[in-house]
Amino acid sequence: MVKVCEVFGCTTTEKDGLCMHKFPKKNVEHRNAWVAWITRNRPGWSLKCNSRVCELHFVPEDYVENTRGNGILRRLKTSAIPSLQVEGIENSENHCNTKTIYEDFDKLYNA
Repeated sequence: MVKVCEVFGCTTTEKDGLCMHKFPKKNVEHRNAWVAWITRNRPGWSLKCNSRVCELHFVPEDYVENTRGNGILRRLKTSAIPSLQVEGIENSENHCNTKTIYEDFDKLYNA
């Protein structure tokens, strides 16, 4: 089964090469904040075990970067909550581990 972004209006799937973030499991309060953000535009939506939110709904400050080998590994902060209501993009380039992530966000949100 292809993972899709749960945000209303977003068409991103795991096949687009973007990071697809799982909902928090351990911190119930934090998970509920994600669910509340989703349901503000999708009343009646319910969380499932394969539910995901793509990277387009997080700001660059929601990530921690670690240098590994020749690239940069980005990890979503445990405190991050999706906050950007944008539509998905059709893109086969993988943005998860690139050094150009801030340039990409600037292009998407500051154009």
